[in-house]
Amino acid sequence: MQKVYASKEKGFEYYFTETQLEESENNINSKEDTGMDVVSRESAMRAIKMLKLVANIQKKYVGRIATLTPDRWILDGTFEILPEGEDKAFEVYTEILNDNPKQHYNDAIIALTGLVNGCTLVVNDGRFRRIVNKHFSGRAIDYNEFLTLL
Repeated sequence: MQKVYASKEKGFEYYFTETQLEESENNINSKEDTGMDVVSRESAMRAIKMLKLVANIQKKYVGRIATLTPDRWILDGTFEILPEGEDKAFEVYTEILNDNPKQHYNDAIIALTGLVNGCTLVVNDGRFRRIVNKHFSGRAIDYNEFLTLL
């Protein structure tokens, strides 16, 4: 983790969306999904670690892109409108979402938001990386590759 913190001095900039923060919060509140009376320590610690990381390295808050997706659209001040000329980024969103609309909505919105904002996406999900890189070569890398860049 120290390499990540030190990378800011090398010019690395980090952006997070509301979606990623919500996913971390859901890890803490996931006891209903696991059937346990308490949240697993592992899930809670992973979420706390992520939230601390965000607080220490985030360059700026990046609003999600409004998509008007059925059963997923909310107007809560965390959304931006898709800028003109971002049709290719919306294709990535659609392809990830169509892979499994209920489970991959967050992945799709994170990809869309990151691509529109010019970010390289760091993600260990091979399906996610493959779809992004099919449309935007080299714009999605896994965590190990990210560490080699530091």
